[in-house]
Amino acid sequence: MNVNISNSEQSLERRYRFILKLFKEQDVIPEQTYPFIITLYVILVVIAVLSNSLVILIAIKVREVRTPRNIFVVLLALTDLCSALCIPMTLVDAFSPAWPFGFSLVYCKLVKTLPCIWV
Repeated sequence: MNVNISNSEQSLERRYRFILKLFKEQDVIPEQTYPFIITLYVILVVIAVLSNSLVILIAIKVREVRTPRNIFVVLLALTDLCSALCIPMTLVDAFSPAWPFGFSLVYCKLVKTLPCIWV
């Protein structure tokens, strides 16, 4: 029984190394553009988080703006805020040749799925 577990672990490790080697050979985004892209993403996330948080905060504090139309706008701001919070993990995933957070398949699937769910 121990031999089978060991063989399966070795097989998984070999597959992982093969995929990692394959992706390292194919650079999708040139490394020279990383600082520029990261700067744009940081600006995008900061603006999105601040502006959407401000919309939500105003709707919570000011009673006069609680109309059905504005509640819809608040819900849109909430989904946009959640999408903005997923952007950093999407960026890490885009720059990495393989999933950088180990064999956490649930986390990998959540990072790929949550932005689609929020929209």
